[in-house]
Amino acid sequence: MAAKNAKQKLKLPVGTIYQKEIHGTFYFRYQLNGHRKAVSLKTNDLDAAEREAKRLVPIIKAESAEIVAAHVNTSKGWRNERKSLPVSEIWEHYSIHPGRATPATVNEQLSYQRTLREFIESPPTEIATVNDITIKNAEIFSKYLRTTGISVDTHNRKIKRLPHLS
Repeated sequence: MAAKNAKQKLKLPVGTIYQKEIHGTFYFRYQLNGHRKAVSLKTNDLDAAEREAKRLVPIIKAESAEIVAAHVNTSKGWRNERKSLPVSEIWEHYSIHPGRATPATVNEQLSYQRTLREFIESPPTEIATVNDITIKNAEIFSKYLRTTGISVDTHNRKIKRLPHLS
């Protein structure tokens, strides 16, 4: 790093942390949609400035407003406690969640929905809320799928979808 009495600068994968004057406040400069932006990190400590800048990177890289909102809610601690969502409402909640899987086609999205319904309705159906779902349920679902006569590829595809639906 630069000498103690020189302005400090640190390059990150997205943007640069820099000082305008020796011992001054650090700023984070980055580009967004072809425009250069700079924000004050409100500290003259390089380590604290780096932590704050790294906290901003996911927001800068976000591809939609709903993803930005999710990051802000998390960083501000505004995210609600996990509610015990009834299984009947899982798809409605999932379909608007910013972290959802985004299948390439409508048919693929309908397949995700069918897989979720099949998982919830497969024997034994002791799942009333999202909080009731365990790894054991996934294992039971996998065993159930083996009895349905579907191909190995279809079986594996349905199992791979489950983590995307959580």
